[in-house]
Parts: sequence; structure tokens; C-alpha cells
Amino acid sequence: IEVALGAQIETWIGDFDAVCGLRSEAQTQQDVYDYQERSRAWHDDLCARLELWESRNGALDVLVLAYHRILDGNLLQKFENRIVNMHPADLAVLDERGRRRYVGKRGVELAMLDGQPATRTSCFLVNEGMDEGSLVCRGPWVSVAGSRSAEEQERKQKLHSDPPALRWTMSMLAQRRLTLGEEVHVDGSRALHLDGRPLPRGGHDLTEAKGGA
Repeated sequence: IEVALGAQIETWIGDFDAVCGLRSEAQTQQDVYDYQERSRAWHDDLCARLELWESRNGALDVLVLAYHRILDGNLLQKFENRIVNMHPADLAVLDERGRRRYVGKRGVELAMLDGQPATRTSCFLVNEGMDEGSLVCRGPWVSVAGSRSAEEQERKQKLHSDPPALRWTMSMLAQRRLTLGEEVHVDGSRALHLDGRPLPRGGHDLTEAKGGA
């Protein structure tokens, strides 16, 4: 927020957890329903703000998130597959069932518990699933050496893996070189095409060798 304000970028400040609570704290089905209703209302309000902004400034092409929450409501309906999320783990890694291994808020923690020597940022297009959208790009590996916690490792990624992954993603989108194909990968995500040719399931890989900062 401080960086945005310093760059004179229009900023709206809100606390999702304070308003909506945490899904993990829901103990009954009614609690889950109430949380979902609050979350939907939150995202509907954000969508209304964005639509008002668009009415004054022109249509938005894409949204960028670094967001540990599942989108829903009008916001997702309006911008589905036009929202780039930066996820702090390698979403190309699959479990024994062929599902993405490092989804959710604990992605970095799970990778470290699995003994992975490095982690990386994944940029993907948001859909209705939890970290299930098409992978656009995966950033450079960042070694876990010296990191005493998942939080510390994630901060390192924000410096060394987030920026190049997001730069590549936004550059390709701005040049309109990326399109969604009809093919479906083994993990259930739709294939992305770069200049008309399908990208691998993991999207564009910015580095092939583990290691890093």
C-alpha cells in the first residue's frame, strides 16, 4: 500500500478478514454459508467500484492479484480468465491423483515440508476453482536455504521470482500474444497458446535449473 501511495496510484484499502472472517474457522454448514455470503458481497462491492472506475477511465483489460482468497460473485463473473494471480508456489507439481500439489495459502509451507530445495512463483488466470486456472508463467527458482519459515521464503520470492514472472505475463498479454485454447491438460486446466502454439501445462518456464537467490 505504501508503494502504491508513494507512486500516486489510486488505492482502496479494506480488510477482507475483518469483514468476512476466515473460511477455516467455520464450524457448521451455516457458518460456511454465512462466510460465503459475506465473501460474495465483498467481491460484488469491489466489482461495483471497478465498474465505476471503468465508467470514468475506460475498460480494464486485465486485473493482477496477489490474493490469498477465492474470488466469487460478480467480480469473478465479469473478469474470469482476465485476472492474473501470483501464487507463491509451483502449480505445475502434481500429487498422486494428478491434482496440483501446492495450492492454497500453505503452498510454500507444503513445498518446504516436502523437502523441495527451492520454490517459485506461478502466474495463472483465475477461474472458479482454487488455484486451478491456466498457468501462464513460472518464475525463477528461489532457494529455501536460510529461510526459517514459509513466510520468510515467500518474502524472498516476492523479490526474486514475482517480478520476472509478472513482467513476462503482462508483456505477453499486452501484446495480445496469449489466447485460451480448447485443449484440457491432465490437471483440468485449459491450455494457453502463445502466438498460436500451445504452451506446456506449466506455462512459460523462466528457468530450467533449480537454485537462485
